[in-house]
Amino acid sequence: MNIEVQLASLQDSLGASLENQTTVPAATVRQWLNEVDAMNVQFSELSSAFQRISNVNAALALMVQLLDSAHAEKFDADQMFCLIDPLRERLEQAIDEVQLTI
Repeated sequence: MNIEVQLASLQDSLGASLENQTTVPAATVRQWLNEVDAMNVQFSELSSAFQRISNVNAALALMVQLLDSAHAEKFDADQMFCLIDPLRERLEQAIDEVQLTI
């Protein structure tokens, strides 16, 4: 289950408990805490994915600087592919991870 669905479910449960104005059983509170813990794990995974996206962004910025400083040089398409394709793969993996989590 993704974070958005988990948060909505938890919000509904908390709202229903508030409306009932009754004491919430300890087992229910434990369940809510377990849900929050699961979301924290997913947020941690998102942080890792965002760091990889940031790293790819920095690598692309460096590549733009290199290309700009060597604008008079001709580059072989295969060389450019070798530079860009690994970055594309890393970016794609990180985006997939974010999409699965959110």
